[in-house]
Parts: sequence; C-alpha cells; structure tokens
Amino acid sequence: MRAYLDDLQLFAKHTIILVHLFRWLWWQLWLGVKPKLRAGNFEQFKQDLAKKTVFAANHLDDVIKEREVAEAKNKELVKEFDDLKHSMSGGANAKQVIL
Repeated sequence: MRAYLDDLQLFAKHTIILVHLFRWLWWQLWLGVKPKLRAGNFEQFKQDLAKKTVFAANHLDDVIKEREVAEAKNKELVKEFDDLKHSMSGGANAKQVIL
C-alpha cells in the first residue's frame, strides 16, 4: 500500500509540474503575441476606417465618372473587336477588308 501511495504522490507531483509548465509556455506565447494584435490598436483602426469612409464619400462622384469613361472605352473596344472578329471569319479576302 505504501508503494501505491508513493507512486500516486509522484504521479500527482509530475502532473502538477507538467500542467504548470504547459501553462507557463502558453503564457509566454500569449505575452509575445498580445502586443502585436490589432485589437490593442482599436482606436487607431477606428480612426483610419473613419478617414477612409470620409475619403470614399467625398470622391464617389469622381469614381462614378471614371467608371463611366472606362465603360464607354470598353464598349468601343468590344465593338472594334467584334468587327475584327467578323472580318477575320470572312475567309480569303479578310486581309483586304481589314486594310
């Protein structure tokens, strides 16, 4: 019985040491990672997001105009591409049609 109790005490001490060591390693890891988390800079992140939102709202009309210009240019290029594609499918006289 005495040997059983000695083994049980040794097991308990071993377990306590391992749990403490495991928690210590996790604590060291957490202390290393914590300063780099973005949650610590929440106010700065919030201010940056507010600035970006205001910038986007102020430049919305410019972006819409740029998009309309790009869509018009795309429409012209698609039309030209379709014309060339139609000309190329014509056969032997396709070169004459293009020139």
